[in-house]
Amino acid sequence: MNLPLDFEPPHPSSLSVFRGRLVKHEQERYAFHRLIRVGREAGFLPGKITVLVDSMAQHGAGAVQDTCTLIRKGIRRVLKVAGYHLPAKKRGLSADLTAYLDSDRKADIDWADPAARAAQLKVLVRDAEATLDWALQQADEPEVRTAAWLLTKILGDDLTPDEAGAPQIGEGVAEDRIVSLTDVEMRHGRKSASQRFDGRKLQVAEEQTSELIVAIEPVPANAGDGRDLMTVIDVVEEQSGLTVERAIADGAYGTGDNRAGCQTQEVDLVSPLAVPHDAEVSKANFTIDLQASTVTCPQGHTTTTYKLVKDNQKRTVQSFTFDRATCVACPLFARCVHSQTQGRTVTLHYHKPCSKPPVSANRPMSSKTPTGCVPPSNAKSPS
Repeated sequence: MNLPLDFEPPHPSSLSVFRGRLVKHEQERYAFHRLIRVGREAGFLPGKITVLVDSMAQHGAGAVQDTCTLIRKGIRRVLKVAGYHLPAKKRGLSADLTAYLDSDRKADIDWADPAARAAQLKVLVRDAEATLDWALQQADEPEVRTAAWLLTKILGDDLTPDEAGAPQIGEGVAEDRIVSLTDVEMRHGRKSASQRFDGRKLQVAEEQTSELIVAIEPVPANAGDGRDLMTVIDVVEEQSGLTVERAIADGAYGTGDNRAGCQTQEVDLVSPLAVPHDAEVSKANFTIDLQASTVTCPQGHTTTTYKLVKDNQKRTVQSFTFDRATCVACPLFARCVHSQTQGRTVTLHYHKPCSKPPVSANRPMSSKTPTGCVPPSNAKSPS
């Protein structure tokens, strides 16, 4: 930076203070928006652009906490925001709850002893329920409601009753589990099966020609990479005044919802299709007749039996089921059917015409290809 050795840098907190002022006045993206405007004025960005979209991990600033720590700190937070740390109100609390205000330390037990841990968990749950009862008296106060909701969510996400009805830490991880009360927006996330992180994800969009970043949108770490593609495209167009005519992304973004959304907004989505693990019995090899409401399997068996179910976005879709006896007699039964009680089930996608890939799909697929078909093998792949 061409600075003298005796240069005195600004105080370490200067940037944090400046950022705090930007956030206070809702101008935290001022510099970013200004950069985009300058890029347009300088001719680096054309009116219609192609964006490259991907996600990256953003590690959280809070400490990841175990269940007992989350409950303990949750109790302390509710009591403090409700004002029970003040002497006049504190006198009305039991000694057990007062202890949470006097100290924020873990209980002095043998944490290596399962019986001791189970007993302490019972104490924490008992005190949490008592704290929530106190919070009900001030349920009209927003801060108290928020703190009580967090504590209730922790109890619901992390605990299950055992056979005797006593609380125990549940197996697995709840879908939207809180991992830190220091930063309540942190979540467990994955970029791959072997790469786990705690924090958030950032959806990043880069203009292909200039390589300028035109959008950075934070999303929960446990959200799928492709879930917020349409939001990113909308943000690019709204913030920059540019028109996105093509989006290029990896296979996580090539969902039926995204392809349908891009078709609606006349955006060409280029994203590779997933290759089925067992192509011969994959859903793509079943013939689906939407008008007749029938599904025919690769062996020629047809079912008209279906029920209406909800997909992961609570939308109503059809779920077809084949007769169990017919499936058992089929030579593909072991590969095709995984249920122990019924035949093969095929659940239709909400955007069925936009989501059916051919079995040999291993090339990038454009959302502008009619009914979601891949271009002929001699066609040039979009770039």
